[in-house]
Amino acid sequence: MDFSFVAELNLKNKTQINITPEIQKTSNGFILKIPAEKVPQDADYIDISPNNVIGIPGDNGYFVMPFQYSDFLCEFKCGEDCEREYTLYSMPIFGYKNGDSALLAVVSSMAWEYKIVIRRQNNKYYAFPRFNLTGYGAYEDIVIEYFELKGENANYVGMAKQYREYQYKRGAFKTLKEKIAERPSLKGIADSVNIRIRMGWKPAPSEIFEQTVENEPEMKVAMKFNRILDLVDEMKASGVKNADICLVGWNQKGHDGRWPEAFPVEEALGGEEELVKAIKKTENAGYTINAHTNSSDAYSIAKNFNINDSIVKEDGEICRWYFPWSGGKPYIICPERGYKTCRENLEKTRELGFNGMHYIDVLGTVPPRDCFSGEHPITKKQGGEYFFKTLLEAKNLFGGVSSEGGYDYLIGVLDYALYTCSNLLEDTPANDPFINVKIPLYPLVYHGVILYCPSGDIMNCTMGERKKLLKLVEYGGRPAIYVYKQFIDKKRSSYEFLGKENPVCDTDDDLRETAEVIKAAEELYNCLEPIRYTAMVNHEKLADGVFKTTYENGRFTVVNYNTSDFVSNDFTVKAEDFIII
Repeated sequence: MDFSFVAELNLKNKTQINITPEIQKTSNGFILKIPAEKVPQDADYIDISPNNVIGIPGDNGYFVMPFQYSDFLCEFKCGEDCEREYTLYSMPIFGYKNGDSALLAVVSSMAWEYKIVIRRQNNKYYAFPRFNLTGYGAYEDIVIEYFELKGENANYVGMAKQYREYQYKRGAFKTLKEKIAERPSLKGIADSVNIRIRMGWKPAPSEIFEQTVENEPEMKVAMKFNRILDLVDEMKASGVKNADICLVGWNQKGHDGRWPEAFPVEEALGGEEELVKAIKKTENAGYTINAHTNSSDAYSIAKNFNINDSIVKEDGEICRWYFPWSGGKPYIICPERGYKTCRENLEKTRELGFNGMHYIDVLGTVPPRDCFSGEHPITKKQGGEYFFKTLLEAKNLFGGVSSEGGYDYLIGVLDYALYTCSNLLEDTPANDPFINVKIPLYPLVYHGVILYCPSGDIMNCTMGERKKLLKLVEYGGRPAIYVYKQFIDKKRSSYEFLGKENPVCDTDDDLRETAEVIKAAEELYNCLEPIRYTAMVNHEKLADGVFKTTYENGRFTVVNYNTSDFVSNDFTVKAEDFIII
């Protein structure tokens, strides 16, 4: 691969000029740089080398990209001319392979201002980064670090290894083993199944965008605090040894009820006294228990709501989320304001006795947010820094922190991601012209660094279709059991991203069944204990529907999605099953 690089700079008046990037050779690649001072203020966007052909049908190769929907390969196949922009990627990397050569790109500066454009034209493939400069121009140099890979490393596994090494060398993360050495209490949590319990919620999506005390919908009480005592007893009776419980919607008016108004503890669930009893009971049983809070959304019904804390968009409009959750249509809090106001709720939550890995919603599953407020303007890069600081506040208070997703600008602070992509069960999206094959790129980079459930739709993996459990094994994940997971009103919205299965605790029979689901998840997780703290070093397809994942300590799993046994010279994997060797 011997490409010349050019930057096509598009101005707001629709004219275009070319800039020649600075190229610095390195021992294993090169660094592309466009100094900020070379980018005029009236620039709209820059395309970096959009005319380089990366492949044609028949080539032994593909384009590689992390995407929040799922990490994927774009194989070079024949098709109609088309082009698509992709955003929402968990890592600032992309790459392509052709034959026995590959190139990994790491966007190390202006990393939150680019999209990936994939184009197929006359059955030639083009893929390139497009840097958006609308709003505040180039506030720092544009820098992309390229790594050349050859031979057996010229594939998506080699790209993942290179990026993991790059991240570790620059001090972006510590491994799980290193973190546990510093914080021994993390070991018990890491060995536990994650159990989330949604205690209560108002109807979602809400039909009332601006709620008041007078028009506020009634909250559904799903599980009172005293019922946790019964679940803990049932878990102990079922033989569950380790559990890490997170309470969702314990706060005022339940899940997404009145953020940032969290207190007093919701009275309809039993109030603070009953919650403290549940916390103590859980701890005495040998389990950990933590709380779900929110530092990114606000509802106008909250007593401490301040519209001036909201993000202001470039056109001066207040930023709001498109989906009306239980508290109404959320106002999006500026990351700077969220950081400056988070500590009061976090400290009060800690005083209740919650311990272990605190959970802050949203932050890890959205890209950093910018704000054009005259009072608190920030770039996306600064927004990411404030998200990091918010999580760090919680980590320092509770000893560990988790969030909804695993965006890797937070990798230095996160201990657990509830999910790292949103959809693994669907093989490839029917409406996407480029996603051919889904791959575990994020696990290949960060297994043994952060705990994670691989996808939102494979939660409750010991319930429902077998494919969920197998995906968790293939991707080296931590099981997540979500009690009262389903809360969106299906009559008003089909929006659902956390799967179908819904364990509950309504009756004593329900309670026993949920405990059995948790126990089955623990047994599965115990099977994966030999690979829990080690890096994932290879992933390969052995046959259609059969995948082998190898780890640094020499152990490996083989997953068979087929309805017939897979037999090799070395082992047999039964139909719809897995082995670990």
